[in-house]
Amino acid sequence: MAEGRALRGSQMWLQVAVNRCPSVIDAAIAETLRLAQGESIEWVSPLKANNYVEYCDQRFVESLGVDLRHKQLKEFWPSRGPVWDGLALTSNGRCLLVEAKANVPEFNSSPSGASEGSLRKIRRALDDTKAFLSVRSKTEWTQCFYQYANRLAHLYFLKEVNEVDAALVFVYFVGDDTVPDRNPVSKAGWEAAIDLATHHLGVRLHSPWMRDNVADVFIDVNDLRPFANS
Repeated sequence: MAEGRALRGSQMWLQVAVNRCPSVIDAAIAETLRLAQGESIEWVSPLKANNYVEYCDQRFVESLGVDLRHKQLKEFWPSRGPVWDGLALTSNGRCLLVEAKANVPEFNSSPSGASEGSLRKIRRALDDTKAFLSVRSKTEWTQCFYQYANRLAHLYFLKEVNEVDAALVFVYFVGDDTVPDRNPVSKAGWEAAIDLATHHLGVRLHSPWMRDNVADVFIDVNDLRPFANS
C-alpha cells in the first residue's frame, strides 16, 4: 500500500485528475469504455480524504467490495502484488482497475523481482492469462513490459476466473514535463509504445476481449495544469 501526495509524474497527475477535476478523466474513460449514457464513475482511490492511499493485494479487492466466488487472490498471485494507481466503480457496478503512466521509461517497467517460489505462482497466473488470450508468442512475461502483463493477469483473474464485471484502464498523460531527464510524450508516442508492448507480449490489441475490457485513455496535462496547485 502506498500513500501521500505526489509532486511529479503520473502519480501527481492522477491525484489531480481524480480529486480536483474528475470530469476530465471521467469523460475520457466513459468514452473509451463506451459506458452507458448517464453511467457515472465513483473513485475509490487515490482520494485526498484518505491521504491518496493506493491499494494492493487483498486490500484492493476489499476496497472495491468484490466477491471472489471461485478463487481467492492469494491462490492466484503471491503477496506484494500490483499496487493500483487508481480504483473506481461505475454506477452500474463495473470495477475499474487503473494504471497511470507519464513517461516511456516508466511504461517499460523492470522485470519481476519475486523470489523463486513466488515466481512459480506468477508464471502459472501469466500462463493462464496467455492461454485465455490465445497468445502464441513464447515471450517471457515476467521480463520486459512485466507491469503491463501483470495488470492484464489481474483483469483476467477478476473477470474470467471470478466473473466480476471489471475493466482495466491505462491512463497515459500527454506532455508531462515534471520528471527530470524524462521527455514529454505525445499521444502518437504513447500509441507507438503501446503497439510495441503488445506486439512484444503477443497480445492482440484489437481483439474483441481487449477492445471491450482494456481502455487506453490519453489525458493532456495542459487540461490539468490549472488545477495542479489548487
